[in-house]
Amino acid sequence: MKRVLITGAGGSASIGFTRCLKIAPEKIFTVGTECNEKFVFNSETDVKILAPSAKSPSYIDVLNEIIEKYNVDFIHVQPDVEVGVLSEKREKINCSMFLPSKETINICQNKLESNRIWQEKNVPTGQTVFIGNIEDLKKAFDAIKPPLWVRAIKGAGGRGSLLVQKYEHAEKWIDYWSGWGNFMASEYLPGANCGWDAIFKDGDLIACQTKERLEYMLARASPSGITGTTAIAKSVNKKDVDKIAENAVRAIDSKPHGVFSVDLKEDKDGNFAVTEINPGRFLTSSLHFFYTAKNLMPYIYLKVAYNEKVTEDILKQKTPEGTILIRSLDNKPITLKETKLNYLIAAREKNQYVVVE
Repeated sequence: MKRVLITGAGGSASIGFTRCLKIAPEKIFTVGTECNEKFVFNSETDVKILAPSAKSPSYIDVLNEIIEKYNVDFIHVQPDVEVGVLSEKREKINCSMFLPSKETINICQNKLESNRIWQEKNVPTGQTVFIGNIEDLKKAFDAIKPPLWVRAIKGAGGRGSLLVQKYEHAEKWIDYWSGWGNFMASEYLPGANCGWDAIFKDGDLIACQTKERLEYMLARASPSGITGTTAIAKSVNKKDVDKIAENAVRAIDSKPHGVFSVDLKEDKDGNFAVTEINPGRFLTSSLHFFYTAKNLMPYIYLKVAYNEKVTEDILKQKTPEGTILIRSLDNKPITLKETKLNYLIAAREKNQYVVVE
């Protein structure tokens, strides 16, 4: 039996991944780690563990202790911050992972550097300007016709993003985020919004699936209308998206390995352009889509990671085009006494981690 550790297990994406493994054609034992003492209760893994955050000095040692205790043979890393940390420290982890190279992850997690490479290699992408100071912002407004996006160079979920028409709004927004030197301005692409999830092995494309985002959760609460959390999506089959997304990955890594999730948007003329790549993990709403549509992409990923043959009947089980995903919040409500929460916090402080019953 495969024994898989899933990080960020109390978050929506990892819950989706866990659910996908539960519908796999074979039994898979799952251990979930979560650093948030409240969200750990959302985890649906067989064992759920309140563990240190990825920024903790004890993070790697605790993971290895959990790996040994539960005979874990594979880690799936879902949150971006943990992808970055475990990528850099992969040699210290006592079980296997299925991640792109360190260099590839570093590039993909830097939207400005990714954009520079795509422009250099003629991959369609929006015009982008680095914002190091006020003069850079003025140049951006001269170079890119408003409206334009200002957003953080690093981070997930549309971090720091705002669609602006006026220079004054952009300046105040970047000031608010203390973002000078960490922000970029990009061309606004007003058309369709797609996400492309793909699995590569040693340079070969094994499987891919595309969705079009139609609505976001809590969109009215976000100045940009984008929250990074898809509410409504539909499965699509767009050959131009497949080609551009694959080319975007290969522009950064000539021999891609692992999962790559590519975001694309249409420009005003209906041409798709790449906006970013999320390396080493699936898109959050894609995982819930896979689960509800009985799409076996995460299971294919696991089979490939274990160097097992994936049969054609499994590879062909893609989500039919035109299937609609409708999401609200993904977890059932949980109630518990405050004393139990306080106990867990104290127990982790004393013992580094605690198994949650």
